[in-house]
Amino acid sequence: EYEYYTLGSTPLALCSSCRERIRTNLQEDKRKYEETPTNYLTGFLMAFLIALFGILPQVLMFIFLERIAALSSMIYLLILLRGMKWFNINPTPVAAGIALILTAILTSLGTLISYLVLIYRHVEDWSRTIELLRHPDIQRELLGNLALQLVVSGIYLGITFFSLRKNWKFPNLQ
Repeated sequence: EYEYYTLGSTPLALCSSCRERIRTNLQEDKRKYEETPTNYLTGFLMAFLIALFGILPQVLMFIFLERIAALSSMIYLLILLRGMKWFNINPTPVAAGIALILTAILTSLGTLISYLVLIYRHVEDWSRTIELLRHPDIQRELLGNLALQLVVSGIYLGITFFSLRKNWKFPNLQ
């Protein structure tokens, strides 16, 4: 005999033993999730170290293409998301904020390093490289590229964490 239940907002027709098994599994998953330690400092440091690896592909793309690819900022997010999985970091709103801050910092750092390397390749003098980096046209281009990357990565991060938000709350079986 089947009865109708809702799981979150999804209607289901279940027998009583299936309902109990699903309810038990949901409770166990919720318990495991809540027991996972929320050490934000460790999570931040791990995510930062993992995301540092995103700078290398960004700089290489810039050097070989001689352009900043706005999509290169997604490298950081992909690495951060993979790292969250490797280190069992729960996808919470706080984790989303940390990922957003790290992406902004590392995207900016990677872009700056990319510009420094590219300019240095052309002038082969660090003092001249710094001097050229201060040029208004180069600064305008640099800031434009930074803004574009931050917008693209912000959109991607928003979409990604919106899709993960189902993990922030566990559905109830009613």
